[in-house]
Amino acid sequence: MSSSTKPMSRKYAPLASNGSLCDCCYFEADGREHPIKQGDLVDFGTAVHLLKLGEKVQREGWNGKGMFLFLIQGSNDIAKLHGYGFGEMLGEPTFHDAIFMKTADNQLVPWTVSQSDALADDWTLFN
Repeated sequence: MSSSTKPMSRKYAPLASNGSLCDCCYFEADGREHPIKQGDLVDFGTAVHLLKLGEKVQREGWNGKGMFLFLIQGSNDIAKLHGYGFGEMLGEPTFHDAIFMKTADNQLVPWTVSQSDALADDWTLFN
């Protein structure tokens, strides 16, 4: 077995129609559910697409109980919360999307990807 071969004991998500796990984001556009299921392991690119679809994701190897990531849509969630529109009015701020983490001690914190997280292929949907 070469060093680039994935161990057979792990359950990896099946490849989608064009051979890419990342095309799951196109399933929402035509009303179908994305192909990634609970327990499937995916790469970070696919995890980002899942966040954009409103899913919560986590690393299989994270030690903290209940830790997961989710996306806050700035133009929708934050703007409405603060009584703004969507940047149409002159001088109105534009809010950008951001990834947050729910920590093991029940806090919500802004999250930035590390190299090890970006290169990992053990991302999964959060229950």
